[in-house]
Amino acid sequence: MTKVHLLGKLGNKFGKEFNLDIKHTKQLIRAIAVQREGFMNFFFDEQEKGVEYVIKRGKDFLREGEESLSFGTEDVFIMAQPQGSGDKFKKELGALMTIIGVILIITGFVTGNPALIK
Repeated sequence: MTKVHLLGKLGNKFGKEFNLDIKHTKQLIRAIAVQREGFMNFFFDEQEKGVEYVIKRGKDFLREGEESLSFGTEDVFIMAQPQGSGDKFKKELGALMTIIGVILIITGFVTGNPALIK
């Protein structure tokens, strides 16, 4: 089981903590989405507002290409990227938002839920 923490607005809206039997990011997003209606659409709406989210495993932020790495026993955190954060932070984590977007779209196709593909 992996303990997942949703921080800030995300946690207030969908619940702050989950214990999930997941292995990687794709399963993480899907596991929460099937339990919390509107979870996927929330990400799309936030992205349109310019809010970006990042995933942290233990002490490390996930980077591009790491979306299928096993979470192991470390806690996982999903949080909004701080507004006005420096270029280094944005450069390192900007690709992650693209990855999350692609995961959401793929999940929409796989589940046949067109609301996730808009």
